[in-house]
Amino acid sequence: MPLAHDNPMRTANDVLLHALAGRLSRREVIERIRDLGLASGIASTILLATGGSALARDPVVDGKKTAPAGKEIRDGHLTAGVVGSIDTLNPYVTNLYAQGFDVLSGVMDGLVSFDAKQRLKPLLAESYTISDDGLTYTFKLRAGVTFHNGETLTAKDIVATWQMIMNTDLPVWTRLGWDKITAIDTPDDATAVVHTASIFAPFLSSIAAGQFTNCAIAPASQLGTEVAAFRARFDTKPIGTGPFRIKSVTKSQIILEQYAKHWAGKPRLDRITVRTFDSFDEQLAALKKGDVQIASRTGSPGSQNLNIVTRLADTTVLQFPGLTWGHLDLKNLGALSETQVRQALDYATPRNDIISDVLKGAAQPAVADQAPGSWAYSQSAKPRSLDLEKADSLFRRAGFKRSKKGQLTRDGQALEIDLWGEDGDTDAEAILTTIGASWSQAGVSCRINLAPAAELWGPTGYQFNDRLTAGYYRWSNVNDPDDMFYWHSSQIPAYPGATGGNVPAFFNEWSFQAQIDDLTSRAAAATDPVARKQLYLQIQDLLHEQVPVIFLFWDNGYSAVHNTIGNYLPSAYTYLLWNAREWYVTNGK
Repeated sequence: MPLAHDNPMRTANDVLLHALAGRLSRREVIERIRDLGLASGIASTILLATGGSALARDPVVDGKKTAPAGKEIRDGHLTAGVVGSIDTLNPYVTNLYAQGFDVLSGVMDGLVSFDAKQRLKPLLAESYTISDDGLTYTFKLRAGVTFHNGETLTAKDIVATWQMIMNTDLPVWTRLGWDKITAIDTPDDATAVVHTASIFAPFLSSIAAGQFTNCAIAPASQLGTEVAAFRARFDTKPIGTGPFRIKSVTKSQIILEQYAKHWAGKPRLDRITVRTFDSFDEQLAALKKGDVQIASRTGSPGSQNLNIVTRLADTTVLQFPGLTWGHLDLKNLGALSETQVRQALDYATPRNDIISDVLKGAAQPAVADQAPGSWAYSQSAKPRSLDLEKADSLFRRAGFKRSKKGQLTRDGQALEIDLWGEDGDTDAEAILTTIGASWSQAGVSCRINLAPAAELWGPTGYQFNDRLTAGYYRWSNVNDPDDMFYWHSSQIPAYPGATGGNVPAFFNEWSFQAQIDDLTSRAAAATDPVARKQLYLQIQDLLHEQVPVIFLFWDNGYSAVHNTIGNYLPSAYTYLLWNAREWYVTNGK
């Protein structure tokens, strides 16, 4: 029976249901999805497998929360697994913020939050407005919100949270956003008028859930003024306004119980247990045994765990765009300070081979610094394909010639570039070997080096020697597209090992430095989202043209869930329990 095309997302789901019922082959599924024009819907959640085949190159687009068969179990419970330890449950001081806030995202709320598509939405604030000058934010709080201790949320709690975060006696992981505030007025219990010192477009993102861990609003009665007493209460049992509250904490697991008086309604689950594992292998073993029903991350991209988990019966693997990008920093020195040379190296870089052979298809090609799925991502900019002839042409235009041995030389000097990578990245050696082999074909002499992170990024690291270098590493973006840290001249380290993300420009500013300074500064100050997006599109076009770094890939994220769990939807822009109030369990029948 032909599938109607009147509603692409509905018909995509129909294709999926036909596939699960065995009526369509994998190939037929892909062809139907492509016919619907949905194969490039990277912002959607992607359904990879329900037990059976290994990771597909062209997965089926679903874009919806899980909807299992069977009857819902009233007040059910489940266990979710996270990899890594949790140092503290205090949201302001945790250094292992990913694991910690995987738990806290179901316990504490912020004024605003991110959804699964990176869109900001009001949370504890029912609404907010921004003044015309961009310096004042007025938050109207929801009525009837209570903390887990029974106290009612008021504007005074917003003030107390700000004051505690800014208390220098508290070792806060980051104060970004809150440090822009000069005063908070509270004309009534439901209104917080926040004044900032300067225009800072990422302000809302910086104090939002899904960005950092300093977004959570705590009750003023708990915050007080004495840091030690606050930490004694909050490090193991924080009090928030979320749909779940802490019941018990041990070294290996945290049990959350429903908060029936949550402002958005009673959660569908009675209890969620979050177990911590030292490795992805241990988490996978627990998933296979049925000890956990959700694996928040299945392993590093391209890992064997991903291939194993896609074969587990009664388990669905969900793929989503990630915020981590692999790239090569090109030191702005000598021949690498020339745009034509950098473009030639980009043409000589086999990013598709890296994705297919090293990462086993678990990534997407990168063209600039904004993640696929982000509202700031450019749909028009395309990465350069491997083309050694174009690379050779650009090298020749830059004055290089080939020696009898095929080596590129200019003015009697061979083009030699050291390739560096972190030995803690299990993909680094294979990636650098793949790049080195291709660059050698293009006539570039390469030497591969691996070193510990502390050595790489320290004052004696490769960025600060006088040799031509290309350094491979992964870096993770935050939700806001602000990228001044990467490219602005103010972020060029003042001395080896000093702070600042624009390390490749340490020896020389980029030839386009004034242009990138202007664009990133204006983007960081633009509070109009439409104007901001246009500026980030221009930045991405400039980065593609100038190639200050060679953008390789964006890692995909993967999460596994048992087929009895409903409304589960992982996202790079949120933490594990971001919508846990909606989760439910069925009997699977």
